[in-house]
Amino acid sequence: MSLTSKFSSSGGLPIASQAEAEAGTNNGKTMTPLRTAEAIAALADGGGGALVRGYGTLQGHTSAGAAATAPPNLRMDFVSNNFATFTLYVDGSSYNFTLSDTDPANGTIWLDATFNSSSVMAPAFRDAINALSIPGVTAYASNDGYDFMLLTKSTTGAASGLIFTVNTEPTAYVITGGGSGTDATSDSGAVQEVTLIPQSGVKSVLPVKISVFGDGALSGVTVEVALKVGGSYYPVAALINGALTYGEAVPANHWDEWVIPRISSALVARYVDTPPMGGAMTIFAVAEQIATA
Repeated sequence: MSLTSKFSSSGGLPIASQAEAEAGTNNGKTMTPLRTAEAIAALADGGGGALVRGYGTLQGHTSAGAAATAPPNLRMDFVSNNFATFTLYVDGSSYNFTLSDTDPANGTIWLDATFNSSSVMAPAFRDAINALSIPGVTAYASNDGYDFMLLTKSTTGAASGLIFTVNTEPTAYVITGGGSGTDATSDSGAVQEVTLIPQSGVKSVLPVKISVFGDGALSGVTVEVALKVGGSYYPVAALINGALTYGEAVPANHWDEWVIPRISSALVARYVDTPPMGGAMTIFAVAEQIATA
């Protein structure tokens, strides 16, 4: 009866299997070049950690917002006092006027044109519109002969509208201005979050060092560095005051996140407060990226 074993030609020890080489616990068998390569590959992916580095730049807003505006003022010039019908539109509501020498009795607002000149009709329109007490709308008549009327609207926003139309005799009345207001717009253009170390499979990111370079425009702005898993953030550090042009973040009160693995995590930096107008901050990170599952 004969027994056969795998022995190395040099030391007489058995050759490790692939499983034994990858486990790295057997101290009584020899390693071939193939087994060594298999062990290195397995341990590097599953047990050891690799230092990785990355950076990202947070940017302040590049475009300033604007306040909401009211509709432009509306002006109606009275070229004559020809009989005509008019419609005033305010925020979706309409008000009809009839200029004639006879009350039309049709529910419109009647302006008596009997013996009235164009210079008299401006204050007549003014008084008729102001008597309606339309929210935000005020009518004025000119002070230089009363030959035009001015309408203003104080309420703002895109839903705020002021339109006047001449339905008949358009050449006798010239209308300019009016329209709609605009909504307020916010500052825009900021880069509010950047990935410093991207997620790599189920590996965890353990920060080693975080440094920052910024400018004075970010004075007083809080920037958080955190491990990000899905949509959840686990703070690592709050960067030093942006008023300093360079510096280094330390664990501070977030020490646990420097030593406790977060599976499938990335390392990110983000604004905690509203981003400022202008300015930039570049964050550099060195971290150990290890497999935890």
